[in-house]
Amino acid sequence: MTTKVRPKRLAGRALAAGAAATLLGLAFATPASAHPLGNFTFNTSAAVQVRPDEVLVDYVIDLAELPTLQARPDVDRNGDGSLTDGERRRYAEQTCDRAAARLNLTVGDRPVVLEHRSSDISFPEGQAGLRTLRLECELGGSSTEIDGRTTVRLADENFADRLGWREIIALGDRTTVTDTDVLRESASDTLVNYPQDQLESPLRQREATITVEPGGPALVQDDDDSPIPLPSADRLSSLISEQKLTIPFALFALAVSFVLGGFHAVAPGHGKTVMAAYLVGQRGARRQALLLGATVAVTHTGGVLALALVVSNSAVAPERFYPVLGSISGLLVVAIGVVLLRRAVEFRRIFPTLGPGASRHHHHGIGGHTHTHDLATAS
Repeated sequence: MTTKVRPKRLAGRALAAGAAATLLGLAFATPASAHPLGNFTFNTSAAVQVRPDEVLVDYVIDLAELPTLQARPDVDRNGDGSLTDGERRRYAEQTCDRAAARLNLTVGDRPVVLEHRSSDISFPEGQAGLRTLRLECELGGSSTEIDGRTTVRLADENFADRLGWREIIALGDRTTVTDTDVLRESASDTLVNYPQDQLESPLRQREATITVEPGGPALVQDDDDSPIPLPSADRLSSLISEQKLTIPFALFALAVSFVLGGFHAVAPGHGKTVMAAYLVGQRGARRQALLLGATVAVTHTGGVLALALVVSNSAVAPERFYPVLGSISGLLVVAIGVVLLRRAVEFRRIFPTLGPGASRHHHHGIGGHTHTHDLATAS
């Protein structure tokens, strides 16, 4: 005999399993991005030039697509959708001033206050028509004359709670760097070409100790004004960014996204192990599998859209959402596992001599009949 699960209970269980699978996909999936380090990252490079009577810091900020999207209201102050030269200049100056205030520099035992001297801002192309932001700040501060062995220290407190690349470079300009615990040349070509072997574990240099002595060649400045290479968007991204939104194009986009979503759904991940375990534990039929699949599709799409809205309209670091999503999904998976385990224990207690999937063939009385009870489908 087969005991059927009530539709309401089945829907609730499917919803719980689907939500767990969706959160697992959101929490552990790596988003595709045009930026090499991921489209959540804040990346900085500080080139410290020690001169006999001053210290210059060439500070470069490289924001990926989502931080740039969050910063856009601060750049476009009037909200008209276009960036004037004045808006760009104002944002660059204010951001460079804030960056200088969070750089703690000492020469010997004397603190040196860095001031903003010049800046340049650009918005290279990123993924799906979005932009990244590159800001170059020239900062400088006067120091006492370096007339002997001197220690220069720099501590960078910018974007302390954000993910990304952090590098500090020690350079001598008519001084000689005799010892340092940081780079002597940029490992990323000043945030233009990140080394492929360090994308999974980017540099995290926030403090530098540089020992210099007076004397040495003048630093040769790079006069190459060639444009910074921009990341190339794929054909689909270019099509989306260039096409005006019309009803035919919207229908075409929905059809394409449906096909791509189908291929995406069969890729590894997305909590398929959780869903398979649930269906096996429930002795799921085809109807249950279809219901579970539909639940996952709805919750997955809704979760992605909700996360996108939160990220694009929040000043909270996007990467801070991932530990929360991971914890919630983990608790849901544990809860489903506990339910399945409890049912297996109850089954063993009620039928101690039978295992899951076993059948019992027996005969009823004198002149009776013979039949089989399929206990594997009972619940």
